[in-house]
Amino acid sequence: MRLITLTGLAGLAALAACSDGGPASTGRVEFAIATSAATTIPGPAFSENYTDLGGNSLDVDSVLVVVRKLKLEGGPGSACMTDDSTMMDGSLGLADSADDQGEGEHECGDLRFGPFLVDLPVGAAGADHQFTVTVDTGTYGEVMFQIHKPEGANDTTFLAQHPEYAGVSIRVVGSFNGTPFVYTIGVTDVQHVEFDPPLVVGEGGTSFTLFVDLSGWFRTGTGALVDPATAMGDGANVTLVHQNIIQSFHGFEDEDHDGHNDHEGEGSD
Repeated sequence: MRLITLTGLAGLAALAACSDGGPASTGRVEFAIATSAATTIPGPAFSENYTDLGGNSLDVDSVLVVVRKLKLEGGPGSACMTDDSTMMDGSLGLADSADDQGEGEHECGDLRFGPFLVDLPVGAAGADHQFTVTVDTGTYGEVMFQIHKPEGANDTTFLAQHPEYAGVSIRVVGSFNGTPFVYTIGVTDVQHVEFDPPLVVGEGGTSFTLFVDLSGWFRTGTGALVDPATAMGDGANVTLVHQNIIQSFHGFEDEDHDGHNDHEGEGSD
């Protein structure tokens, strides 16, 4: 298990479950992240290597993403409490914190953590468990999360701990054709990742994986790799890589944590 994975989630205070008709039935949901699917038990993470037909080579050693909000949507209720209790990062914020006021939506289960760092399990085979929450039982259609660019007074605590993320929401370290690079981008994007099929949470609990397909981040539509240096500042591939990143997230049920959709292939001949 990596040291910096969803840093600070373990420190969430429990929120009261919302229900107009009395206490709701609840189930445990395990959240995991994967960048590579596997049929074996996940191993230690090292790096990802990608090549193209032109002889280019891209090595990705680490990917960290700043996230501010995460929420299950489309069910009878939303995540209202966490089972973890050990604080790892003082940068945590709750749904009713001052910086969230005035944003419009404020409802039970609108979990707003952070900002916090997500350290993707680069090079690891299978899904890396992040944390477990308790939610109302039912069927959920998607998971919502916000990629966040830290800046301003609301992010003071986080930036004091992670000054290299001032104005940076995604940071990738690696090498392109043997030349080291550090790719950074400062965007704020709200992601709605649909479950296919929807995630069903019973009293016995379930697990789902957020899969991030890194292989397409620095590629053109024809599969050619692009130098990450050309995707920063005024580079020619800024928009291309940004869109590739946004389209790279997938969510699915994954009870055995192998990074594969448990329902993949169902209904096919």
